[in-house]
Amino acid sequence: MSRSAYRSLLLAFIDRVGDGLVKMSVILLILLMITQLLLNIDELRYYLSETYRLEGSYMEEIVNP
Repeated sequence: MSRSAYRSLLLAFIDRVGDGLVKMSVILLILLMITQLLLNIDELRYYLSETYRLEGSYMEEIVNP
């Protein structure tokens, strides 16, 4: 394999990986925004966040229910 063929394969691979990383970053950002919006709804927050359910409880109640 010549050096130029190897270089072109490497550059094509880097472009594909870079595109994939950008797409994955955008998807994760959108999922984060959706999750944060869902946490603003009190009825859903109770089911999505364990910390919200334990808020105001004494430690003894949590360890020995």
